[in-house]
Amino acid sequence: MLKYVFDICEKDPSITSIKLHVQTSNKEALEFYEKFGFQVTEIVEDYYKRIEPNDAYYLAKKIERK
Repeated sequence: MLKYVFDICEKDPSITSIKLHVQTSNKEALEFYEKFGFQVTEIVEDYYKRIEPNDAYYLAKKIERK
């Protein structure tokens, strides 16, 4: 599914990056996205209001055009 998203984003020159957030305790998700080239850009405290821990990692991946 991520490959499909990457393919669509690569075709649209107005899209320069993909950004997402992951709960700081979700190590599996963090490792998954890092395998696809996402990098942590920021830690946001109190991002989530109804779950603990409530902090999040912001991740971003620059779109590479072929």
